[in-house]
Parts: sequence; C-alpha cells; structure tokens
Amino acid sequence: MNQVICPHCGESFQKIGLAAGETVVCPVCNRVLQVWGDADAPCDSRWSNPVGGDDARPPDVLQIEQSAARTAHQRAESSGSRGLILGLLGLIVFLIALIGAVLAARQLRPVIASRNLPPEPVTLDDWIRQLDVGPGKPDRLKAAQKIAGMGPEAVIAALDATTVVPADASMLDISPAVIHALAAAGPGAVPALCEGLSSEKQNVRAGAARVLREMGSGAEGAVTALAGALKDDNRWVRWYAIETLGNLGPDAASALDALVPLLDHPDRYTRRRAVRALGQIGPAAGAAVPELARVQKNDKDYSVRRAATAALLQVNLAEIVAESASQANPYVQDLIKQLRGGDQYAAVAAAKSLGNLGRDAQPAVPALIQALRSPNKWLREAAAGALGALGRNAPVAAPALKKLLQDESAEVRAAAEEALKKIEQPGS
Repeated sequence: MNQVICPHCGESFQKIGLAAGETVVCPVCNRVLQVWGDADAPCDSRWSNPVGGDDARPPDVLQIEQSAARTAHQRAESSGSRGLILGLLGLIVFLIALIGAVLAARQLRPVIASRNLPPEPVTLDDWIRQLDVGPGKPDRLKAAQKIAGMGPEAVIAALDATTVVPADASMLDISPAVIHALAAAGPGAVPALCEGLSSEKQNVRAGAARVLREMGSGAEGAVTALAGALKDDNRWVRWYAIETLGNLGPDAASALDALVPLLDHPDRYTRRRAVRALGQIGPAAGAAVPELARVQKNDKDYSVRRAATAALLQVNLAEIVAESASQANPYVQDLIKQLRGGDQYAAVAAAKSLGNLGRDAQPAVPALIQALRSPNKWLREAAAGALGALGRNAPVAAPALKKLLQDESAEVRAAAEEALKKIEQPGS
C-alpha cells in the first residue's frame, strides 16, 4: 500500500502497487498526478507531482498543509462576508418596507377616519349635543361658535339644555367642557350671555353668569348686565356676577353703586365676595372706603372683616402706606422711604432688610404690598419674600400675593407661592 499526497489540494490517499513514473488521478480534485520516488521506498516517502511539472524535488508537506489551511480560511472569510452582506441587504429591505407601510397608513388614515365620522350637525339640537358630549375640545369649540353665531336664543337654549339648578338652588351642575367652550367663543357671545342673565329660568341665568366669569377680561361688555344680576335671588347668579365684576378690576368701576349695598346682604358669602370685588377694583372704588371701614370694624363675620381689611389696602393703599409708616420706628421709616424711592437697587435691598426684621417690620406691610405692583420683577420678588418672612403678621397681603401667582416672571411666582404658604399656614 503506497501513500500519495496531492500537491494541489494537499489530500493524501493510498494506492496499491504504484511504481515511480506511473500516473494516478487524485480522488479529491480529479487532477492527474505522476508518482515520484523509489518503488521500494517506505510509503510515506512516495510523492506525486503534476504531470509535466518541472520540479524534480518532492513537495514540502508543511507547505502543502499551510497552503490548504490558507485556502480554507479564505473560503471561510468569503462565506462570512457574503452572509453579512446578505444580512444587511435583508435588513435594508425590511426597513424600506416598514417605512413604506407607515407612510401608506398615514395617507389612508384620514380616508378611513372620514368614513367613520358622524354626520355634520345640522339642527340646533345637534350642535347643542356636540357642545355637551362632543368627542374633543375642537368639536365643542366649533359647536359653541356655531351656536353663538345663531343668536341669543340659541345660546339660551344651549345653557338651558346643559345647566342644572334644583329648585332650592343647592347646587349648580354645568360641564366644565361646556363652560370652557362657550367662554372661548369670545366677545361675540357676550351679548347673548347678557340676555341669558335676564332669563326667567334660573339655570340659564346661573349658566350665563358662570360662563362670563370664565371669560375674565373678555366679559368687559357685560358690566351693566352683571350689575343688574347682583340683585338676583339665586345665589349662584349673584355670586358669579360679583366675582366676574371683581375679575374686571377698574373696568367694573361703573358697577360700584350696585356692589356697595351688598356689604349689608344677609348672606355672609355674598358680603365677602362684594368686599373682595371692591378691593379688586382698587383705587377706582375709593368712594366705598367709608363703607369698607365700617364693615372692617362691625361685621359679625370674621372672614368678612378680614377681607375688608385687605380690600381697604387695595382701594386706599397710598394713604394707608403713609399712615402705617408714621407709626414705625426711624429705621423702618428709612427703609420704607428707600422702598418707595426711585433707586431700584436701594428698593430691593430695603425690601430684603425689612424681611429680616420680623415683626418689627409690620408697619411696612402696606408699602411692601405696594411694591408688589412695581414693574421691576426683582423688587416684586424681594417684596414677596419679605411678606413671606413676616408670615402671619401680614395676612392682608394674601390677595395681592395671589395675583402674583400669574406673574410673567417665574421667580416672582415662586416667591409669591412660598410667601402664601407661610402666611396661610397655621402656627407660622
């Protein structure tokens, strides 16, 4: 048995009775080989050369094995690269298909949604139903604008259908979504809401007053109608009318003659709301100062007396600042002077110094409240911080601080919120 090693593929195989010079075919690579070597030599000394080769030396077995190993490695690398490339191509195809599916879905979604949409409202009842139970805010707003455009009768019908007030007026039930939508309809809805305030139905009057309060400064055109609603027997109508006038501030000064008589109303909640509204009107309500002073001194309800004290500060602030400062010690008087002076840096420093004095700075509370109205945000922030440091010694500052919760400056809002916590927290 003779062993032959192919120089091409490195494969070894055995043949019987081979002699030097004979040819043989490699069973692996099918190439014709010529045997080289002595027929009597050991089997491992027989080699083969390609037919017609010029090399008379037996091939190096190590070289053959290394060549075979390199070939196998190259084949493995080539196979791995092809697999990686195919994998990446597959991923790219998948991503392209996914993007195409998403884009197609976006194009088809409006078409599918349009097929599932309920029909467009036609009658007033349809629009009222959409206002009350519409699927989204845009739908309810559209309904409110449509109803407002139909005139006062349509608005009154919508309020009648969406507002519930029992005979004893123990509660008011109207959806916040309806309130917001009607208020967002804008000034165009105000005339219709004013007519609603004089409706024979108390639920319509209460709903109209509630929507007007939600409109804030947008209800400016309703001052006359609101003043008339202050005499309403229904407490919800009366309360919301008072609060709406207060929200209008100085623009509600023409309603002063209707507000002042409410300071003697038997309902303490009505009296307290009237006092606060006068304070919100501010110096324009100066004619009410004597009545507010009387309420501050004589009202049987503590919360009303306290509200009157705060209202007097807002209405008659300049005089109160001067009177309170005259009762302070010389150091505090000097700080108040700096606080009200033209040097903004000195004013901010004075406010901070007053905050460090504790109860001794109490005569400066009116001046600090006045500083909350400064156009300088740093002074507003410092004044709020000083009032917070005074804590329960400055309860009259609460209404002015609450206004600052809507300040354009985040620092001022934070200072006002912190001050209110200290003023209103028991034991502070």
